[in-house]
Amino acid sequence: NGACLMYRPEDVEKVLRTLPIREIWGIGNKYSKMLNSAGVLTAYDFTRCPSEWVRARMGVTGVRTWAELRGDSCIELDIARTDKQSISISRTFSKEILTFSELNSILSLFASTISLKLRKQGSCTTQITTFIYTNKYREDKPQSYESHLVKLDVPSDSTLEIIEIVSASLKKIYKEGYSYKRAGIVTSHFVQKKLVHNSLFDEIDRDKHSKLMKSMDSLNLSFGEKTIQVASHAGYKLEGSGSNLSPNYTTNWDEILKVKI
Repeated sequence: NGACLMYRPEDVEKVLRTLPIREIWGIGNKYSKMLNSAGVLTAYDFTRCPSEWVRARMGVTGVRTWAELRGDSCIELDIARTDKQSISISRTFSKEILTFSELNSILSLFASTISLKLRKQGSCTTQITTFIYTNKYREDKPQSYESHLVKLDVPSDSTLEIIEIVSASLKKIYKEGYSYKRAGIVTSHFVQKKLVHNSLFDEIDRDKHSKLMKSMDSLNLSFGEKTIQVASHAGYKLEGSGSNLSPNYTTNWDEILKVKI
């Protein structure tokens, strides 16, 4: 499986003798040059150095690397995945957004992306914050910095439910006649999906939502991430400013270099 277990001392020494010091994890160019100048060319040479010598030149981190190469485990191996405790998506737009429908499409797209991330890590959110900001640099236009927090009675990872919540929040904070430059969603206070308890008064068919989300994720994974989309943002593409893009000299006929003779 791409790993080699070396348990015989002679095998370990053979590998250390052929491993250049610069190839060791944690030994950068600076330390590599210093060690080479002192005659330490391989990992084996490094293990023969006195610990005091290593500590004086490379500190505690260097001593730990030296000890590991000698077979003494002192660098903890962290193999446990740490799930995110909050997920947020926000964007500053290339142009100011004037209409509710376009803002709703953008936030719906964000909500869909966040919901997928929640399902991938097996989490459900209990708090959803939606925010929209105007352009603070446009002093000639009215300013508004609004946000709306919703606390869920039943934690959720459903794209349909989260989009509905975000859309309802947007209706509360959107102001007609304002030009919005930034918007986003923040989800937090996660609960593991397997620990979620339904509410007696819950009006949502959780099992149906879970089956639907599972089917949607499976199809998008097999045939492309946009194979199945929610209607509120289907086909919508958030435009970038494009000001920092490199010219497509080799992939776009309209951008081929023209040479005047």
